[in-house]
Amino acid sequence: FNKGHRLAVPLWDHKGAMRGFRFRWYPKPDEHGKSDPKAKRELKCLVPKGYTTRGLLMLNQAARQMVNSGQGLSGNIFLTEGEMDYLDLATRAGNQTAAVIGYTVGAWQEHGSPGPDTVNDGSRVIIVWDNDEAGIRMRDKIQASFRDREGVDVVALTAEQIDSLTGREGAPNVH
Repeated sequence: FNKGHRLAVPLWDHKGAMRGFRFRWYPKPDEHGKSDPKAKRELKCLVPKGYTTRGLLMLNQAARQMVNSGQGLSGNIFLTEGEMDYLDLATRAGNQTAAVIGYTVGAWQEHGSPGPDTVNDGSRVIIVWDNDEAGIRMRDKIQASFRDREGVDVVALTAEQIDSLTGREGAPNVH
C-alpha cells in the first residue's frame, strides 16, 4: 500500500448530484524526492455500471451550493480542465466564496447549468485552461459562448498566469 500517492476526486452532474469518482495514482518519490520517470501515472474512474465520467463536473463547495440553489453562479467563477488544475484552484480558494468548476470531457454546456445562461450579471468568469491545442480550443469555445453576455466579465488565464497573480500560497482572487 505504500507505493505512491492516491487521489480521489468526486464527480458531480450538472444539477449538483454526485455521480462518481476519478482516481489517480502517483508513484512514490525516492528519498531524494524524485519519482521514477518510467513509472506510469494511472487514471482510473469509478462510476456505476453503464455510466461514464464524460460530461461530469468537479465542483468545490461554493460551486455546489450555487448549482444546488438554482439561483445561478455569482462572484468569481473559475472554470478549469482536469482534476489537477481543479484541485489546485479549489485548494487555493479554501473557504472563500469563489466557485471553482473543473470540467471533464464533454461537460461544457452552452445552455444549462453551469453554463453562460446560469451566470449572474456582475460576475467574473476566469477560464484557466492548459496552454495546449485542446485547452486553447476549449477556452475559445467557452469565451465565444459568453460573447453576448455584456454583464459578465470573462478573462482567460493560463495556470502560470494564475500563479503570478496569486502566488503558490495565495487564494485565487482576480480583481
